[in-house]
Amino acid sequence: MKTLADKQNTKSFAFLLSPVSMLIGVLVGVLIGIARPDWVPFVAPVGDIYLSTLKMCIAPILSTAIALNIGRLIQSNLGSSYLKKIFIITLCMLGAVSLTGIVAAEVFQPGQNLTQDTLAKLGAIVNDSKYAPDLEVELSKTYTLKEQPSHFLKFIMLMIPENVFEALTKGMNIKILFFSILFGIAVGCLEKELSKPFFQIVEVTYLAVSKIVKALMYFLPFGTAGLLAAQVASVGMDALMAMTSFIVVMISSYLLLFMIGNITIAYSSGKGVWESILIMEKPILIALTTQTSIACIPSGLVAMAKGFSLDKQVSGLLIPLGFTAFRFGNVLYFAIAGIFIAQLYHIALSLDSLVIMLVGSIFAGIATAGTSGILTLTMLSIVVEPLGLPLDAVLVLFIVVDPILDPFRTLCTVHTNLVNTFIVVKDQVGVDSEAVELLE
Repeated sequence: MKTLADKQNTKSFAFLLSPVSMLIGVLVGVLIGIARPDWVPFVAPVGDIYLSTLKMCIAPILSTAIALNIGRLIQSNLGSSYLKKIFIITLCMLGAVSLTGIVAAEVFQPGQNLTQDTLAKLGAIVNDSKYAPDLEVELSKTYTLKEQPSHFLKFIMLMIPENVFEALTKGMNIKILFFSILFGIAVGCLEKELSKPFFQIVEVTYLAVSKIVKALMYFLPFGTAGLLAAQVASVGMDALMAMTSFIVVMISSYLLLFMIGNITIAYSSGKGVWESILIMEKPILIALTTQTSIACIPSGLVAMAKGFSLDKQVSGLLIPLGFTAFRFGNVLYFAIAGIFIAQLYHIALSLDSLVIMLVGSIFAGIATAGTSGILTLTMLSIVVEPLGLPLDAVLVLFIVVDPILDPFRTLCTVHTNLVNTFIVVKDQVGVDSEAVELLE
């Protein structure tokens, strides 16, 4: 329980957790990036240090939350029914998000107006950037599709850790997720008396790391300013002008899903739309400012357990699992980007091709678990290569504008997972108030 001194200290620094403080951090970062880019080398390290410290907590939170909650869920009477429900509803949500991206791209056609001169200009921008040595992009080359092993088999191999300790030390989140699921299932199959000490140790570990994350939230405005200053300064105006249609369609699609999700939760919970947004305020702000979905796990758990009174055990499994593996923001991005590439080359896609793109976007989104930055964008090959569409020549376009779209992509992943969790768990209400207070 919180002591009086703890509550007084929390109240003293409450302003740093307020939306006003977050907004100030955002505005300062944007202004520095636009007006004083020469300051970026001095303020950017603040953001980098903050994000690195936050990422330090990812592996402990991910491994403990998954193993703890899946083990307890299996030992409960709800185990098999909820695992089946999670699978069906999440698969439907992934399909709906991918379909939304395809429809949006087909209706608004963001790739129809870019000329070869624009492509060459964007290619020159990126070839002059820090990414040039790794990409070796030549827009004039003809793309040749190469035979590749099954992407599904590649994804399975990517998940299995040869050494779980190496996965933990290197932050290989998808490998950590796979091991944690298997380990949680194995512990859940043991007798309750044998597994009880394990659950107690893991829960203490999880709550302790969550305390560290909570403390880091007081530094979020400063970290935000440093991160945004670097991002804004790295985006050239030429690239923004050339990719305006793509950016507008992407952000509009993300905001559409955000609105639909909020309306769904508000209608089902009996709360207003604005009240629902305020309940999810912390994970939303953390997603936008850090672009790290897993950093939102503790605040997401509190929002679901305290704000919507959902069962902590089931949501405690689904939120860490979803934030890691069910990358809804990436699924939507890949669906729109795939159509965008086809439109650039004036390739008309058949119904069969659109179905392949829909399924491929889902697989590509899941395959990005544990990846970030350029590595995330290269997973687009899972979507376009089965259709013979070129990626290398246009990858530069997505890299240039990614600092703008990455916050919205992360927001979509976090918010849609919260909506998915609410839909799965809404019939199972039950709050452990003491555990929630510890998380806060």
